[in-house]
Amino acid sequence: MKRARLFIAALMLASLLPAPRTWAANEAQTKPLLEEALHLYSQRQYVRALDLFKQVQRIDPQNKTAEEYVKSCEQRILEWETQGGERLKG
Repeated sequence: MKRARLFIAALMLASLLPAPRTWAANEAQTKPLLEEALHLYSQRQYVRALDLFKQVQRIDPQNKTAEEYVKSCEQRILEWETQGGERLKG
């Protein structure tokens, strides 16, 4: 009986994970977007980078890299706006 419960629990947990093809498809879509977003971020083009990071999040809501960079972009944009755009112009 205990084994049956563990088996059922394992099946339920496995059903929550994305199928491998779904993950691979998401990665194929998000990788180029992330690369471009990171490039824009390194060039201090935070608004454009933010747009791409949010696109990644729409495709893959669990993407931690996009999540962290969205926060960072929003913070840098806020800093730029509150300082009159001078400090982060580059």
